[in-house]
Amino acid sequence: MQDDEIARVFDDLQDKVLALGDRVGGMLIRSAGLLQHPGLEGQEWLGEEVRNARQLRLAIEMRCLALVAAKGPDAGSRRNPTILIEIASDLELIGEHAWQIGRADYAALDGCYGDSLISIHHLVGVVGSMLRQAVWAAAQRDEAAAQGVLARAAETASLYETAHEELRGLMQRQPRSVSQAVHLAHSVNQLGLAAEKVVSICEWVLFEIRGGTDATPNV
Repeated sequence: MQDDEIARVFDDLQDKVLALGDRVGGMLIRSAGLLQHPGLEGQEWLGEEVRNARQLRLAIEMRCLALVAAKGPDAGSRRNPTILIEIASDLELIGEHAWQIGRADYAALDGCYGDSLISIHHLVGVVGSMLRQAVWAAAQRDEAAAQGVLARAAETASLYETAHEELRGLMQRQPRSVSQAVHLAHSVNQLGLAAEKVVSICEWVLFEIRGGTDATPNV
């Protein structure tokens, strides 16, 4: 494989990583909407998007493996294809977490969940913003962008704890709401896992840029 062909393949991979990130970000937004407006149509859409994300991740993986087979792990030293595979895998998992959020039965939710839903939507917004920055960092090998995401990890942890505290308080005040509050707590947990994968993407970016000296990915 010639150098110009390798360059075209990496350009294509960059586009695919950005497309996968956009798709997964859309899934997070849609899953959060299902907390207030549940419906079978939305859940089916998320299921279809999970399949689409998987196909896109597989396309990225196959292109990366073709590069490794042709040029070795460094593939001309422009990018490390094996790290792109890991990043794509993390993105796919974020999409699966979004799907899990949308799968729960929220039909019985009503106005008493207002404060908790506000906190959860705030958490979704922060995780989504971090995801967009992480995808950009991955596509562009942007060290500053990756570091910026890692600096916000404490913010998501704080929002995660706040949402759980509000749900625990809700269950104490209104014992009949326990079942629905547990469903919401499940959503909060899935958002926490999605945030961890966003951080993992940035750790992979730094690992690739720094050669593993100052950044150790969460593997």
